[in-house]
Amino acid sequence: MMPKSNINFGYDKKFHKKFQSDMLKNSSSAAKYIASQDKFILSVEDEIVRMENHHETFLDDYRHLCNFLIDLKDALAYTITDLLPNTNYVDSLIEQYIDETEKLSPRFPWRIKLVSNISMYSKKDYSKVLSKYNIPNLPSSKKERTTEQEDGYQRIKNILTSNLQEEVKNSHGLLTRLDIENPMYDFDDVIGLDVLKTELKNDVISYLKSPQKIQTDLEEYGVTMPKALLLYGPPGCGKTMITKALAREAGAELYRIDISKIGSKYINESSNNLQSAFDILYSKARKSKKPIIVFLDEVDSLAIRRNASSPGSFENSKLTTTLLEAMDKSKEENMIIIAATNIYDVLDEAFVSRFEEQKFIGLLNKDEIKKLIVKNLSYRLKAQDLLNDKEALDELSGKLVGYSNRSIVHIIDTACKFAKNEKTDITKECFYHAIEESNLDKPDENKYRKKDKTRKIGFVFG
Repeated sequence: MMPKSNINFGYDKKFHKKFQSDMLKNSSSAAKYIASQDKFILSVEDEIVRMENHHETFLDDYRHLCNFLIDLKDALAYTITDLLPNTNYVDSLIEQYIDETEKLSPRFPWRIKLVSNISMYSKKDYSKVLSKYNIPNLPSSKKERTTEQEDGYQRIKNILTSNLQEEVKNSHGLLTRLDIENPMYDFDDVIGLDVLKTELKNDVISYLKSPQKIQTDLEEYGVTMPKALLLYGPPGCGKTMITKALAREAGAELYRIDISKIGSKYINESSNNLQSAFDILYSKARKSKKPIIVFLDEVDSLAIRRNASSPGSFENSKLTTTLLEAMDKSKEENMIIIAATNIYDVLDEAFVSRFEEQKFIGLLNKDEIKKLIVKNLSYRLKAQDLLNDKEALDELSGKLVGYSNRSIVHIIDTACKFAKNEKTDITKECFYHAIEESNLDKPDENKYRKKDKTRKIGFVFG
């Protein structure tokens, strides 16, 4: 019978306690987050060891926990290698495994798979000693992975670090790291904007997935990835959603500067807060292997045309100047700026000139509205008859032309709630009731289009 202590490689609790303590002493928030993940992973390992000691290895729960632990520890090793390359965590685990394998036999199969997986993150070559125990030694270079494998590991890393918020605490609430995993927005979730999505795939995402392409295309063709993109149009039409989908498709980190929180009653403080947020972003961009995406929403509340006679003109001018300087510096950093506005024509000309690309995000047409209805009703059992009634769907789509995406989704949800309260199927009559009850306005697209003919829109990347 195997001993009840130290039967798991890397299960030495003294080692983990010291490792967690060292991480917590580190000033980096990444280290603190890694310490918390290691503690959680150890708790999973505790349960696995308990089940092994009680001979419960035949249970499905045991197999699921083992596979879960492999994924967790693999992702943690990947994250440590990426964020804290000088940490010898992986080597320590492998050496513990070798030491314990000398003493204990047989090994449980999942441990062989685990040590094989994490060996690729090791700084040393353990191929000979691992082959002694018939353990495959995976490639130590990430470049030897397939693109699909690399994307998979990047996704796991993103999930592990999705709550890594501590580094933004000194931005005075302006800066937020957006979670692109939940909700899972990708381009398939964005109805319409087909031309824009194609352009983004070809001329932004391709560069983000293969950063070396930026330098190659610059040298060979003199074209490169745009570093600043301005989206404008009516509210609720998908400017934020397309930005989240872009980040998810590219596997890039996404940060938002909340312009609504930038105000202060003290002169200079607002400008300093904005500068602090950008300083944090510059630091993050320099540590990132691929460009980070920074989303500036509702920039019309900040980068408005400077007018010496307007109220608060001095502070507004300082803020705009700070933003312009930050925009200029961002183009020298490993980052992409995406700004969104509902009112293009109030923007400061100097601010607009910083964007290589500009795009109007307008209302959906009838066919796109039909797709949005189908997408939102497809999983609702009480809506299946309506989904099979092409005439009713066509009629509803026509009724909803002119509403923003957000308003249409609100009307759909209101119709479904009405059907639930009435204990009926979801019908077109429920939609008519929702339209009347919601009392939502249809925005005038022309109000949100550019009126200044001197400003060029061009949206050809490169």
